[in-house]
Amino acid sequence: ISEVIEKEPTADNLFFDGEASIIKAEYEREDLKIGSLSAKNMVIVYPTALERNEIMYAKELALLISEKSGYRVKAYVEHNYTPKEGDHVILIGDPVNDYGITVPSDLGDEEMYISVEDNAMIITAGCYYAFDRVANGFIEKVASLEGEALDNPELREDLHKDNLTVMSFNLWGWKRTSERDERIIKLLYETLPDTIGFQEDLPGLIKMFE
Repeated sequence: ISEVIEKEPTADNLFFDGEASIIKAEYEREDLKIGSLSAKNMVIVYPTALERNEIMYAKELALLISEKSGYRVKAYVEHNYTPKEGDHVILIGDPVNDYGITVPSDLGDEEMYISVEDNAMIITAGCYYAFDRVANGFIEKVASLEGEALDNPELREDLHKDNLTVMSFNLWGWKRTSERDERIIKLLYETLPDTIGFQEDLPGLIKMFE
């Protein structure tokens, strides 16, 4: 995406979302579409009962689409979201309301699933590990998008885990900072090894993983 064309922020064109700010201006894209869904009308919804870090993926995806499209896309926990006519909803995980999207009841533990219908889309999986894989993979696909549309994001696939992944990780526990803690958690979620051998895994660090 190109940088925003020069335009001074004012009370009318500047929005804040936590520490991020979005300026209404001209962007390279007129819109960003994921299947049949348009960023102009898009909202991200994640379940009230958080079980798989859905809030992290929902907010990351909302900010990413906002930055790429120039439209403000918000992430809502389900109990704070009131459906509006014309909304294009991306469901992250398994909210109680299906918003008109068909969700299979027979997902295997290691199966990943993405489906898009007219006004809704779902990203889900049969277990925690598979959900991290499919959510990370989808966000990476949107991040690498160079055009205006991700035409066919649908997916139903097993992980086919034939290999055991092993990680050795020196946490450098005597030199903790909040920034390093965040980087450690991010790396673990990105790699998701089957087994890890930690070094300098002091009690405070181990508690952070709970």
